[in-house]
Amino acid sequence: AAERAYLGVRDEREAATQHERHLRGELARVNASVAPLRRERDRLEQTLNSYARYGEGARNALRLDHPGIVGSVADLLTVPAEYETALGAALGRRLEQVVVNRADDAREIIDELKRVGGRATFLPLDIIRARPRRDGALLREDGVIGNLADLCPSDPPLVAESILADTLVVRDLRAANRIARAHASRPRLVTLDGELVEPGGAITGGRARDTGSGVLGDQRRFQELDAELEDADRQSTRLTGELKKVEATLAGSAERHDTLLAARERAAQEEAGAERRVTELGAQTRSLQANHDRLAARLGPDEAEPEPLAPGETLPDVDALTASLQTARESAETHRAQERHAAETLALAQQADAAWRAYRTGRARAGDLRARLDTNATSLTAQDAALDAARAEVTRREAALGTLDENEYARAEYAREKASQDYATLIGTQNKARARLDDLRLLIARREGSLEPIPDGCLPPGTPREWTAELTRTRAALDALGPVNARAEADHAAETELLEAQRAELHDADAAAQELRAHLQELQTAEEHATRAAFDRVNTAFREYSTELLGGQGDLEPETDDAGILRGLRLAVQPRGKRTRSMTLLSAGERTMAGLGFLFALNHAGGEGSAGGLPLAVLDEVDAPLDEANIRRFTAFLKRFSERGAQFLLVTHQKATMEVAHALWGVTTDQTGASRVLSIRQHDDARAG
Repeated sequence: AAERAYLGVRDEREAATQHERHLRGELARVNASVAPLRRERDRLEQTLNSYARYGEGARNALRLDHPGIVGSVADLLTVPAEYETALGAALGRRLEQVVVNRADDAREIIDELKRVGGRATFLPLDIIRARPRRDGALLREDGVIGNLADLCPSDPPLVAESILADTLVVRDLRAANRIARAHASRPRLVTLDGELVEPGGAITGGRARDTGSGVLGDQRRFQELDAELEDADRQSTRLTGELKKVEATLAGSAERHDTLLAARERAAQEEAGAERRVTELGAQTRSLQANHDRLAARLGPDEAEPEPLAPGETLPDVDALTASLQTARESAETHRAQERHAAETLALAQQADAAWRAYRTGRARAGDLRARLDTNATSLTAQDAALDAARAEVTRREAALGTLDENEYARAEYAREKASQDYATLIGTQNKARARLDDLRLLIARREGSLEPIPDGCLPPGTPREWTAELTRTRAALDALGPVNARAEADHAAETELLEAQRAELHDADAAAQELRAHLQELQTAEEHATRAAFDRVNTAFREYSTELLGGQGDLEPETDDAGILRGLRLAVQPRGKRTRSMTLLSAGERTMAGLGFLFALNHAGGEGSAGGLPLAVLDEVDAPLDEANIRRFTAFLKRFSERGAQFLLVTHQKATMEVAHALWGVTTDQTGASRVLSIRQHDDARAG
């Protein structure tokens, strides 16, 4: 049983050691992958914040940090990877157009551009309108994927509706040509490979040096890097927890191994004592056997008389000697069994000792391999740093190359687009004129075919054109009269009576509707006042909390419908040291702090002393992407709102967050592997300490 326990502990330690090596390798791989990802993310963030890929005018406008700037078109669009090429071909340099809140903001920025240099196009949200869609029948055509405004939505949606609603995405150029031949009046068509078919029939294709899709690719890669870094942090936390569990298991098995090793040494000592005892019993057995043989010879069965004893010699007691001999034999047999058991125990102990020496040798070799792995990881990190530096130099040189003759390129691009639009307009006018001419020719042919020859002498005076005009007027007058009705007078009287009754009902309905409209107007006015007051309170609190949480500026921008009714909110946050106000370009921690600021600001929606606060909030690992300083700010807000009566249920792995909790619940495992639920209620003095 002891040997089986020792073998079980050995197998358990080997499995735990192998799992530990695997976990350390995975943790080293995850940690080694984080540094290159962070460097690439920082490089992309610097490129996006500096607008290095934009033209001179758009770049200077976006760098002005004007409060009315919402962002560039590329910043506001959500573009899946499969539509980047199509969107870049459809918009081109229009991706650099600057979206502003009002036309007055555009005027102020243009005045500043006249001073610093550059020319840009602006999209004021209070002026631009959504383009009418002409894709109702085309969406059912084979090869049509969808409207580009739906495939690549924007925030706010008006931007996509104003610049993308007249563009359809099709599978390839073959499908685009087929649709263009079948539908004369249609929107623009763009393929997944970037070919563009204008409404007038012009086709643009090939490979351009830069259509603006590079900016979209950088933004997509930036978001992918954020997701990869968050996943790496989660994996690192999970692997660290598992590694601690394995190390605890190894420590416990080491104690059990030492105990079994001591038992093995005691068994070896007992075996040596048993061997000595067997040797002594063998000597006693041989002595007793000699006495037995001597007595048997002396007491042989054929002797009539026993030999006379020598003087002074006494005859031994035969029964006593026989009993002693039997006892010696039994004792010898018992010790032989003990000797065999001790030999087996010694063999097993020797095997265990050999296995232990092999384990120590393997562990020493694993330590050497781990040291070599750390050295290789350090070398790989240095090589990654050199590679990132080389990539940064390539990006810098490409950006410098892209700025050469920017003004001349912009003017040529503007002239090309204007010429393309003029050409498309002329082609459309020509097609409409041709279609109208064909319709007129067909109408003339039909009317000439319906005319019958007039007999001679029946022609009235005048020309054929005058006759045709008179005939048309006569037919119209005849059609206006309609069929003759003999009951027209009686029908007229009945209809008049019915009309008067319906007019009375209509008057009553109009009065009731007018009264309902008055009540509805009162309700809408009260609702708008209450909504505006709640919005102002939440916006004021959000500005204050954004300053405290992010150290920057934050605003809630209302989204209204055509009637001016509030339909939604958009968070515009500008952290300290950054120029962008778009949530999509912020880091995960900044987005988390902005969302928490909005959550806390909602507590003020109902006003002071009302029931509109937050009685209970459940926050699931919202502090995972936060650093220590931001966690402290977050916990300070938790304390503040807890004192006001709000309650929070937190799921967290952060120690700083646990310190401010009134009660903690956790799940752990004991030495047997069973799960246990623990709860701790902290006192106020403990949390303060």
